[in-house]
Amino acid sequence: MRIVVLGGGFGGVTTVRHLDRRLRHRADVEITLISRENFFVLTPLLFEACSGNLELRHCAQPIRAVLRRARFIEASVQSVDVERRLVTAVAPDGSTHDATYDQLVVALGASTNDGLIAGSSHALTFKTMADALVLRNHLIERLERADAAADAARRRACLTVVVIGGGLVGVELVGELTAFIDDVLRFYPRIRRDEVCFRLFEAGPRVLPEIDPRLASTAARVLADRGVDVRIATAVRALEAGRVRLANETIDAGRQHDRADGRHRPERGVERDAGRPRPARAHRGGRHDAQRQPSRRVGARRLRHDPRAGRTSLPGAGAACRA
Repeated sequence: MRIVVLGGGFGGVTTVRHLDRRLRHRADVEITLISRENFFVLTPLLFEACSGNLELRHCAQPIRAVLRRARFIEASVQSVDVERRLVTAVAPDGSTHDATYDQLVVALGASTNDGLIAGSSHALTFKTMADALVLRNHLIERLERADAAADAARRRACLTVVVIGGGLVGVELVGELTAFIDDVLRFYPRIRRDEVCFRLFEAGPRVLPEIDPRLASTAARVLADRGVDVRIATAVRALEAGRVRLANETIDAGRQHDRADGRHRPERGVERDAGRPRPARAHRGGRHDAQRQPSRRVGARRLRHDPRAGRTSLPGAGAACRA
């Protein structure tokens, strides 16, 4: 029996490990895992990696290290022929791999849903290691620009951060960002803490709809105590370069947009949280080596420096890993 699992995230890797254990004595069973990257991301750690409390490499674990006898193929799924029971995948070098199956598990995850809000391409997203790194560098860059700005309006725009989506990702992200700002502002004596404006917009009736209402209310109070402007039942109508359009208001966020759902662009200030099932299509991802470095494929135009601990990071590092 041939079992093929598509996707190297939590779902795919956990499934393969479970099958490895349950079927370890079955010599007639062949298990194959196909993933576009040879590592999986510990997404709950991305928030601390974004704030610099954890190193990015701590968020990535090599897939091969957790497999026993299952075969691993690093390739992007291009198509699935259900009639012939055949999966076609393309490796980073362009070579094609065909894998036949008797049982197929699809665990490809989700990608950013850019169709929910018009102009979503103007926002940053928070889904991958690259997104966490880009967002941290982006915030540091905005602090630098605000510190040097003589114009009050530009300074205010540089210090406005908007997070769209009050679910688990959006709430934890804005909470971590406030802690990051509280920590790093000591290196920017010309910027007062009350000048930094965090706004969280949620279209539903409350934040954190996934958990108990009392806990959600507590989380909202904690964010408010940290100076976050939390707005529920507030749908974002459109995003523009430097602006967030609500039903009756336009928010100027400079050239920044932070989102919590899957694609990043430099020079923006909004973060969005929305997803959709990921299509099976060709995609080249980053690589994870035996020393557990997050990505071998790094592209960047310049360095950004975190003043707290001598950290230097690359704005475009790992961009090939994005969803």
